[in-house]
Order: sequence, then C-alpha cells, then structure tokens
Amino acid sequence: MIYRRHWREYGAAIRFAAVLGLAFGVTAGAVVLEQRWSARGVGVFTAAVAVTALFPLPALLPVLPASTLDASFYPALNEDQMETIGWPSVVRTVRGVVASLPPQERSSAVVVTQNYGQAGALRWYGVGPPVYGTHNGFADWGPPPEGAGPVVWVGFSAPDPAAVTGCVRAARIDTGVDNEEDGNGVWVCEGPTRSWASAWKQLRHLSA
Repeated sequence: MIYRRHWREYGAAIRFAAVLGLAFGVTAGAVVLEQRWSARGVGVFTAAVAVTALFPLPALLPVLPASTLDASFYPALNEDQMETIGWPSVVRTVRGVVASLPPQERSSAVVVTQNYGQAGALRWYGVGPPVYGTHNGFADWGPPPEGAGPVVWVGFSAPDPAAVTGCVRAARIDTGVDNEEDGNGVWVCEGPTRSWASAWKQLRHLSA
C-alpha cells in the first residue's frame, strides 16, 4: 500500500523523466545511424521506433474508449488514467440524492466528501448545496457553518458516527469502470453530533 501511494504520487514525474530520457537516447542514436546505415535501414528503424513509442500511448492519454481501457492491461501501467473516468456519473448520483431531499432541507443542506477528488469534481460541476472536503488541504476550506444540515456524505464508507449522526445510505456510485470511485456510497445524515467545529477535527484526515 505504501509503495502504491508513493507510485501514485510520484509516478507521473517518473514516467515523464523516462520518456524524456528515451527521446534523448533515440535522437542521439538516430544521428549516428543516419551516418552509418542505408536509407532503407534508417526507414525500418524509424518505423520500429514509431510503433514502440505508440504502444504505451493509451496508458498516458485518453485515446481508448473507457470500457476498452478498463478491459486492457494499460491500467496496470498507469492507474491514474482510470481515475479520470466516471466523474459525471459521480456528479449525477449526488445531484439525484440532493434532489430527493425535501425542499426545506435542501435549502440548508451541505455536501461533504471523503477525498479531495470528489470535492473538486462536485464543486466544479455543481450539485446545488455547498461542497466541503475532509481530505488533506481541502479540509482547510471547512467546516460547514454551524446549523448546516442535513449532510450529503460522499465516500468509501459512512462517516464516523461519533462525528456525524443519523446516516442512511441513499445511493451507490457506478463509474462504469474499475476505479477508486466505483462502488462508493452516498449517505444522507442528520448532521454533526455536536458542533461542526468539533466534528471537523474528527472527520479531516491526511493521506497520499
């Protein structure tokens, strides 16, 4: 798990450095080969390099349909690519839960998420109520104002019952692919057990 977290955090930089080094090596080698090989040999070499360069492309750029990418081996090379898929579905699910609230509750509701990716997507697309995140630096924009509630909680699991009370699972998120958001839940909770300031200390967390 520690290795996976560090790879996710630094993997993009490592892959970029590897590609840059490969490009430098190929360029230097091409100059030497052009001087020593025939035109046909250089052409064959160029074609081989092009095919080799295109092979990892689906692991780096969104060039495959989501279902095709999900069924391939490319996510094993770069799992971050999978985490770019399904956010509109996450937003639609949360919007649906918000819409199911009685109008008088909807006007004072807040959305609270378990990770910053969820919070960022829901803020970007908009789901109605204000969105707060409990993860890493995103938590610095909280807590919600005192008296805010009910709480639409989005995450891998229900919130700590010592911090938030009266939670009922309202929906399951389906991104259509096997990524970290697929299968997560949306809960409707009554509100913090005490004050939001107190609950926020229990809910906020740091992780890679």
